[in-house]
Amino acid sequence: MRTWKKPLLSAAVARRPRLGAGLGALFMGLVALSTGCGEAAESGNEETFSALAPQDLQGTPVTCQQVKNANPSARDGEYTLYFNGYRFQPWKAWCHDMVGTPTEYLTLKQTGTTSNYSQYTVGGETIGETVRTTYFRLRIDPLTLRVNTADQRFSSSTGGLYFMGSLVSSMPYASAMSCNRSAVGAANLDLRDTPFSVATNQFSLGGELPSGTSNYSQSDQVVDMLGGGWCGWNSLTGISNPSNQNGGLLQLKLTHNKPRSCEELKDAYGYSGDNEYTLYINGNPNKPWQVWCRNMAGTPLDYLVLRNVGASNYSQYTAGGASPGISVRTSYSRLRIDPLNLYVVITDRTFTTSTGGLLHGNSVPVNSMPYATAMSCDGTASGMANLDLRGTSFSVSSNPFALSGYVPVGNTQVINAQVFNLTGGGWCGWNSVYGFTDPLNGTNEHLSLVYTP
Repeated sequence: MRTWKKPLLSAAVARRPRLGAGLGALFMGLVALSTGCGEAAESGNEETFSALAPQDLQGTPVTCQQVKNANPSARDGEYTLYFNGYRFQPWKAWCHDMVGTPTEYLTLKQTGTTSNYSQYTVGGETIGETVRTTYFRLRIDPLTLRVNTADQRFSSSTGGLYFMGSLVSSMPYASAMSCNRSAVGAANLDLRDTPFSVATNQFSLGGELPSGTSNYSQSDQVVDMLGGGWCGWNSLTGISNPSNQNGGLLQLKLTHNKPRSCEELKDAYGYSGDNEYTLYINGNPNKPWQVWCRNMAGTPLDYLVLRNVGASNYSQYTAGGASPGISVRTSYSRLRIDPLNLYVVITDRTFTTSTGGLLHGNSVPVNSMPYATAMSCDGTASGMANLDLRGTSFSVSSNPFALSGYVPVGNTQVINAQVFNLTGGGWCGWNSVYGFTDPLNGTNEHLSLVYTP
């Protein structure tokens, strides 16, 4: 029986140190910060591919050969390819035989007992055990997006049966067959969690007295097949006796084929003017949203345009107590957003206006505040903030806010998933995104969003 070993991945997560609990430690910390069927896979290569297959190759490679040309030392592993060379049409390919003639495989994410298999069910004119072949990767042509259903390099098979003295020990992808006058052969195609779907009208019945069905679902990413006869099958149109390595070409479609970021928009169409454009979540044409693209003549940056400003979308550090001066209020009109990971960088103040000024701890000047942060040092929850995403395509999945600082007090009022009112303060304290430990000097702090059309 052929086997395939799933690669092992590891990740290291760095923890941000929290400020000291004492007021003096808080002040000193802030002051300091302000100044500063075929063969089995080669398991050895697969288990370490994250280190051996770097992903920082320049350009937009279309094939694994181009990856190898750019980095001759590249090993077998997962790389990002770009259909037609467009940045907004990326997909992950497993590049096989990089030391020889590179070939491309699509790694299947759904690999359970009921996913991505083909079955020849024993009975009737056949003897032995039902043959089932389960696929983990598919041989795919990166230029045409056609899958070679006969390639069984990354598959495993069980069973074995005989038909008229001929041994069947494996099945091509997308094939259901039996010889007992009923559609008890079965197959499943499941491309979920890949950027591909199955083109329609590719399957037909064949053989003697054939019967069966092909049911598409999940936006054509899943196909459930039944087939059989005397003997009969359900497989790719034009394929006769789909058993062992007798397969054909299965056409896939790239479903995520729209620009996902301002950078991809610039690369694809040559746009160079800062303006409001339409992007698409994960490149999905059914998930558009409006973005402000900044610095298109250089390195593009993405900003979410807020539709409710002025009395909404502000942060306030209320003066008083240990922080004399005039309350600082920062109003936001656009938010720096990561369009691939869907989070807002709450410390980016490119599109803001601020009023007031105070001395934090009577020593550190403060004249602006990060987004969604309410703060004070007067022992009360007099700091205020508002988050209002109405009119955009986004919301917040849950309440991501928490109190922090010294003797923090405050409250989060959830109006709905798009509107939050915050109060916060203490001695000194704040109400902001959970884990935000330095509202005066923190950088690159994140607020996760959810696409809500």
